[in-house]
Amino acid sequence: MDQNSVIGSPPQDDRGKVLFFLFRPRLRLALASVPRGNEYYLSDECILDGRRFQDKNYDGVTDFSDWLRNPTGRVIGVRFWPYEEMHFLSDQLGQFSYVAVTEQGKQVAIYLSNDRQVDEEKSADQNFATNKVYSTDDGEWAIAFRATQLSVPEIEGVYAADAEWVSADVSVARGN
Repeated sequence: MDQNSVIGSPPQDDRGKVLFFLFRPRLRLALASVPRGNEYYLSDECILDGRRFQDKNYDGVTDFSDWLRNPTGRVIGVRFWPYEEMHFLSDQLGQFSYVAVTEQGKQVAIYLSNDRQVDEEKSADQNFATNKVYSTDDGEWAIAFRATQLSVPEIEGVYAADAEWVSADVSVARGN
């Protein structure tokens, strides 16, 4: 298995981690392991679930995110605040039952299950980097979130998501 491919079980190493969300009627997830530090420099193209996704050059428009946790501390989703020029994405993603769009498209929450009981104190990560928006030529969307700061137990909890896990083939060099 390539060092930049999907992880078949929760990672136990010190590599960088990137969690991809693919937006289909049933949420699809892919967790890629990359050399530490390279999770900040994802490629402009990746293969997710056998489909080619390309960076839509929205760097910096989804860079603020929080991992959502319930009162027990289990990761139940991720939330981000797209800049105004990205509100069209809020509209696109809002059609899925596992996505909640609030504040007139200013906040998007993606849930991993029906558990929507967010503990705000445990969900204030304030991540400021490496959220990247990808799309296929026919308009399927994917977002990559840096997950390196999640602990091994939190990553293991993500594996319990009500989602289909798919393969990922990513490069760490920009433009590859």
